[in-house]
Amino acid sequence: MALTKVTSDLVTSTGASNGDVLTADGSGGSSWAAAGGGDKVFIGEVSGTGLTAADFINGVSGIVLDGTYSTYEFDILYWYPSTSGAQLWARTRTGGTFDAGGLDYEFAYDGTQYITAIHSGSLTSTRITMAFDVKNTSGEALAGKAILRNITDGSRFTSLTHHVGWFDASADEPVNLTGTGYRRTGTTVDGLRFTTNTGTFSTKIRLYGIT
Repeated sequence: MALTKVTSDLVTSTGASNGDVLTADGSGGSSWAAAGGGDKVFIGEVSGTGLTAADFINGVSGIVLDGTYSTYEFDILYWYPSTSGAQLWARTRTGGTFDAGGLDYEFAYDGTQYITAIHSGSLTSTRITMAFDVKNTSGEALAGKAILRNITDGSRFTSLTHHVGWFDASADEPVNLTGTGYRRTGTTVDGLRFTTNTGTFSTKIRLYGIT
């Protein structure tokens, strides 16, 4: 049996900056270097109770929503409505106001409630609907993620894709939805609002930028 001798050197983080990765130099050595594309950077958080809207606006409270990042990820840790039958909506902000015109959005989503298929959408809407019939029963808080893209490219529509889930306590069934929505006009977007069709809500949402 042939034996192979293996040697190793201790690698330390000396000289490395936060977020650096260890990179091979092609000649048997290695060094620390800045990570490439795809870095995920925490930007800010919106949370509270009794809210009618959770707003992320570029330049407000440290929020960045401009061309700095190619993709913006919203991590919805929880969203809990005060009124049963609530829907979770999203609206973009352009020209200093949140868009709510009847022709501003298109959206579609599908999923399941346990094993029952769900399909819905609209070609002419005042919002992007992300969830429906969420109740205020204990244990029924919604959670998920939303991805915002193309917010400064006027030649393409701004898109919001999302994946959310919650527990329907009255039916004792889980609900899982995946969907996408578009701002129907190519324009610069500098904000995103999470809101609802009825009552108020409690929530915690974190925003990340992805290069």
